[in-house]
Amino acid sequence: MSKIKNLNKNMNKTNFKKILPVVLAIALGIGGIFGTVLYTEAVVTAVDITSPTSTVKHYVKPGATETVGFNVTFDTLEASKLRVEIYKGATTIGDTGIYDYTPASTGTTISLTANVLIGAGAADGSYDVKVSAQQPAGTGTWVSDTETDALVVDGTNPTAPTVTSPTSASYLKGGGSFDITWTTSTDTNFGATPIKIEYASGGTTFVEVTAATENDGTYTWTVPADESYSQD
Repeated sequence: MSKIKNLNKNMNKTNFKKILPVVLAIALGIGGIFGTVLYTEAVVTAVDITSPTSTVKHYVKPGATETVGFNVTFDTLEASKLRVEIYKGATTIGDTGIYDYTPASTGTTISLTANVLIGAGAADGSYDVKVSAQQPAGTGTWVSDTETDALVVDGTNPTAPTVTSPTSASYLKGGGSFDITWTTSTDTNFGATPIKIEYASGGTTFVEVTAATENDGTYTWTVPADESYSQD
């Protein structure tokens, strides 16, 4: 019996020695696989549109150029791609196309702008603004931000107001106050203070009375002292 036991022990030792190199080879192979899996690719970590936005809209006419402001955070200094689009549904009215950009810093927000030409035939209405960034250029994942209804195209002129007081023949006392009145103008996209008033001496040189006032048809003006003017 003792000879049989010794024989089994010797066999076990032999088998272990033969198996050991195989186990080590498998372990090294697995290590190589894990090394590939843990590789990190450069990416864009954030895109944020700063202007125009859904809450602070911009107004443009067809054929105008809109400047879009945005922030991008890049992971590395590798070459990247950018694109800015202005559209509504399937209708695109402005597009920079895909263009190259190489960041100067990583891990921090980079503020950028892009000029987008609005199509001359763009219809009046609200449009979405989308900014996309890709890193590495050509192979990375596109990261985007979209501001809904951020750009308003308005190619329709407002109705012209008519001054009702004073008339072209009126004379105003210097230093006194006078109510300038007009027929209110209408426009879909008027702001809170869309009316500008100016006066002229002899109808040639215009001087500003107010740069912006409400479109309510009346403005009380303090006439400059010791002078008389006709008002346009």
